[in-house]
Amino acid sequence: FLFNPKFFTSFFRRTIQERLERFFDSRGGVRRWVDQLQNTVANYNNTVHSSIKMKPNDVTIENEKKLF
Repeated sequence: FLFNPKFFTSFFRRTIQERLERFFDSRGGVRRWVDQLQNTVANYNNTVHSSIKMKPNDVTIENEKKLF
């Protein structure tokens, strides 16, 4: 796996935006993202990612070398 910061930033932004859109759509379209951003990022960090095969919150100094 080759780490590319530009790709990661773009992918992260798009993923968070899509998750916020789904949340807002399920709540009738109210778009006050600042109220939901922290929960959305926490959910993102507690989801298994296919690229690293684990949750970002589970990455430690000890196991990060195995990932990249």
